[in-house]
Order: sequence, then C-alpha cells, then structure tokens
Amino acid sequence: MAIKAWWDGQLSQRYWMEITDRPDLGGELTAPQYNIALKPEWSYELVTHVRPGDIVIHWHKKLVGEPAIVGWSRAVGPLSESTMSWTSPGAKDSARHHVDVPNWIMPLGALHLLDAPITSADLQSIFPQIVSTLEGFSYAPFYVYGGRQLRAMQSYLTKFPAELIPVIESVGSLELDAEPNDFPLLPDTKTTPNGHGGGQGWLRDAKLKVAIELHAVQKAVEHYVELGATDILELGKPFDIKLMLGGDERRIEVKGSSGAVDSVLLTRNEVIHARGFESMDLVVVDEIEFERLSNGEYATKGGRIRVWNGWSPSEQSLTAMSYKHELSPSALGNGIPC
Repeated sequence: MAIKAWWDGQLSQRYWMEITDRPDLGGELTAPQYNIALKPEWSYELVTHVRPGDIVIHWHKKLVGEPAIVGWSRAVGPLSESTMSWTSPGAKDSARHHVDVPNWIMPLGALHLLDAPITSADLQSIFPQIVSTLEGFSYAPFYVYGGRQLRAMQSYLTKFPAELIPVIESVGSLELDAEPNDFPLLPDTKTTPNGHGGGQGWLRDAKLKVAIELHAVQKAVEHYVELGATDILELGKPFDIKLMLGGDERRIEVKGSSGAVDSVLLTRNEVIHARGFESMDLVVVDEIEFERLSNGEYATKGGRIRVWNGWSPSEQSLTAMSYKHELSPSALGNGIPC
C-alpha cells in the first residue's frame, strides 16, 4: 500500500512508537507484509521506513502493570525479509489457524529502559495538548476514544512526531540524551591488512554510523548541485536522494565509509529498485574523517566521492551474505521436547 511519508527529507523526524506486549522488548521490529486477510496494513509497512539510527519508543501494555512508555531502542539495520507463522486473532484455540507469511525485520539495539515509565494516566493529564499536537499527522501513536480518553493506537508500529516529544516530557522524561553503552554490531567499513580497500564490515557505534551516512548524503547532494541539479529531496528509502538533472529525474543510492572500500552492502530492496529504474546512480563516499566530540556526538569531514551513472547491479557483482533454508522432514519427526 502507498504510505504517505510526510517525514521524508526531515532529519528531525526519526522517532517511531512500537505498541506491544512482547516479552523480548527491544529485540527487533518484525511485522508480516500483510495481515491474516492477505491485505497490506500501514502499521506493518511502516517497518520498511525505519532507518538505522532512528529511535523506536516502546509502549508496553503490561510491563509495569498498566500501559506505558517504558523505554526506547535504536534501529540497527539492515532491513531484511523472512517468513513468520501468523495466528488468526480473536478465535478460540480450537478455531485458530496458522499461515506462513513473508515478514519484514528491522534489528534494534541499545535498549534503554526509563527510570520512571510514562503511564497512560500521565498522558491523560495532558490530553488536550497531545490531541492538539497530533492534529494533521498521519499514523499517529495515540487516538481519542469515547471523546475524552487517550489510548495508544490499536496497531503495531506508529510514527511519533518530533513535535510530540516536548509535550510528553512535560509529565516525564523520555531520557533521549542517555548514552547507550551496549550497541550491537553495525555495518561500517574496514580496510584490509595490506592497506587496500576492503568491503563494508561492522561497527559498534550507531551514532558514528549515522554521522557517516549523513555526511555521505551531504557530499552527494553538493556534487549534484554543482552539476545543476534542482528539486533535490532526501528520502532514505527505497533510495537516498531524488532530484532533477538536465530535465530528467534521477535517483541516487548513497553509501558512506570511514575507510577505503571496494565493495558496499546492499539490501534486497535496494538491488530490486536499482534494477527497475533506468536513471539510477550509485554514489560512494569513503575515507571520511571523524572526531568524537565531548558531548558524545561526531564531527565528520572530507572523504573521497565516486559516482556510477546508470547503475544497475549485475548478478556477477553481488555476493550472497545469507540464505533462507527450507527445512525438510526431521529424523526426529516433529521433534522431541528437551
């Protein structure tokens, strides 16, 4: 289905809210690509719009005894696809059935639990301010029930407008300035021992990864501005930049690196999109210098820019990084409890 991505091109709009009762809070966002009726659903498809470095706020239905904002995680990426078993809701156990459906997965990391969860009662106390702030925003995290009660959306993933943060923090801190101390491995760059360019490896610091990505996009934009590009729009998905050049629309996939690279990581969707649009360019900005500042942020500069016009990745240029393996009947039948 077509998502109205009102946040595109707005770097401050990097917040989402997961509504859940899952026991493995902060593990990953996972959603089927369509519901039990085999129809698309916006709250599932929003998972594909989450970018590495985005913050996913967790609304848990019962972790603290009542519905509340209990913490947040950072999106790690990359987005991937798999298969999940979907159970029809609402029916008694004897009437339920399971369907295997494709799903989207966005890994999360750096789970931060709030010292003081912000409960539904806290939010009810600022009901008018929340309703007023959310007016006009699609896919909002809350709705009005019965004309006077604020409730979390009956959905999975919602878009959390940046404008809502100061309103929420009038009754409790989201602690968004907390320094994560346990980032999982993230895609970044390495250089081979002989000094030649390597491929994209893995990095532990999500802030650095985001800083490098944003720097690369900035340098790509500057390059096309010098060529006379207009109507430049930064998107992120399913490609990074859309612009007009010489009267034609061009779409740009951008990859950034702090080291010298001769290969980059691509998602399945990036490959599909690149092959389906003729005026597609690949921009790689590597050898980006960075410095960690006293406030924990990163300053970036420099780099080397390379451009591949009319880019369409061939099968010969791609290397499989993982596989989905279909299970045949087991030697132990349906399995033995252990």
